[in-house]
Amino acid sequence: MSLHETTQSLDDSTLLALVEASRAIIRESQLDRVLSHVAEQGAIVLNAEAASVLLLDPDRDELVFAAATGPKGIELVGERFD
Repeated sequence: MSLHETTQSLDDSTLLALVEASRAIIRESQLDRVLSHVAEQGAIVLNAEAASVLLLDPDRDELVFAAATGPKGIELVGERFD
């Protein structure tokens, strides 16, 4: 599927969320803020109550919650699991 075909199949709110996430990546210099924006826009796109971004810590071979939204989001940031 081409990029043109893909964007035609997305609704306006999804496209807007993707644009906002792209803007955050471009304008922010702090990774934690970028990841927070990505999680927020991901929740919008998925029409979800919450979303999170996990990064791999290669030294410990664990996933780490780098950003999270929703009712328990603030509690998840920094949590690790393998």
